[in-house]
Amino acid sequence: TGATASFTQADTARNGGLTIMAAYPADTFSAPGPILEDRPTSGGSYPGDPSYTPTLVDQTSNLLRTWWPAALGAWAALLAAIVAARVRSGRDLTYVGIAPGQLPAPGEEIEEAKLTSEPPVAVRFHPPDGLRPAEAEVIEEERVSDEAFTATMIDLAVRGYFTIAPAKTSMTGKVNDWELTLNPDGPPRSELSPFEDELMRAFFRKRSQVKISSLKGDFAKRIGKFNKVLTARSDTQGWFTRTGLLRRGGTTGFLVFGVYLAIFAGFSSGGSLFLTLGQGRYIPLLIAAVVVLVSLVIALVSTTKAAHARSARGRAHYEQIRGFREYLTTAEAHQLRWEVGEDIFSKYLPWAIIFGVADRWTSLFARLAEEGSYTFVPTWYVGYGPGNPAFHVRSIGDSVKSLGTTGMSTLSYTPGSSGGSGSFSGGGGFSGGGVGGGSFGGR
Repeated sequence: TGATASFTQADTARNGGLTIMAAYPADTFSAPGPILEDRPTSGGSYPGDPSYTPTLVDQTSNLLRTWWPAALGAWAALLAAIVAARVRSGRDLTYVGIAPGQLPAPGEEIEEAKLTSEPPVAVRFHPPDGLRPAEAEVIEEERVSDEAFTATMIDLAVRGYFTIAPAKTSMTGKVNDWELTLNPDGPPRSELSPFEDELMRAFFRKRSQVKISSLKGDFAKRIGKFNKVLTARSDTQGWFTRTGLLRRGGTTGFLVFGVYLAIFAGFSSGGSLFLTLGQGRYIPLLIAAVVVLVSLVIALVSTTKAAHARSARGRAHYEQIRGFREYLTTAEAHQLRWEVGEDIFSKYLPWAIIFGVADRWTSLFARLAEEGSYTFVPTWYVGYGPGNPAFHVRSIGDSVKSLGTTGMSTLSYTPGSSGGSGSFSGGGGFSGGGVGGGSFGGR
């Protein structure tokens, strides 16, 4: 009635709705005009607004849009300077005045300097002085690699601490499990390096016999402990100019984390960040950030090893390692020499593992055994079949390869993990089948 309209409803259910519709006659109001107000003079909030004042971010983005070739060139020059600085800082030290690979006498002080060029490789016919295969692998690769654990296991068996015997074969006759038996008359444990003792503890905790297949579960943690102890060994020996060793995937993992963080930030802003970028305001900045981040990570990753310098002592050991690697990778069967009663095949097998030529080494001695030149039957590996040297060498070669795939994947397995764990990836450092196929530790 008059200026008031009333609406009623007799009953409304709980959570029910009430719709009201009202209409005015067409001539009730005179034609209203728009209500206009002047905007504040402090600047608009979006490009295209006459009063819009660009922010510093906007100005930077606009500059990149216009001058991106110059910006790209400047960044390339800066990146090249970063790479050059890392390479310079990562040059090995070397002793001045003595031959490469020679160590000073105890107590002797010799001047050290940055290495300016790689000296030629001097072939060495015996292992580096005072080093075990795993230690040599650390000095050469500057990290604890997959082969270090396997080479140490074979090395300890060869030295008489335990024996390795096939425990199970597959339907095709391939060995897929092994039994390790502690040698009660073996050398004293006090002679072991800390990382070697850690491996012995891992296998023979309160037991004298163990099958590889029974070690599933927490053994990956033991491998991790082995790696830590070997890294500590590197630090105490001073093989590098700074402590710690290289690790796989560290910088890559950081990059992936940064990408996830950026995506999370975009969604956390309610999508406004992506919306702003989609409108094109900060696209140049986004592209520049991606280019800078990706190229910087690539530069850092590609120079990681180059920036990690060996000490003069570490470099001397490295020259010895290079020389012995040259011998094992190039020597032919007729060039091999050994003392009577010396099992040079077993003695150098762990070294062949870390050098990636164990298959070649096995093939050489299988041929020598067939010719009757090599008659030694190793005792650290208890194989099946006849005890002639040729058969034994082949048996060791085949079994060690299988140990590097099936055995190492078992040792590094952690329940509940979809990708395995420990230091081994892809089943350890070996690949291939019988003698003549595949190789150890190929890089």
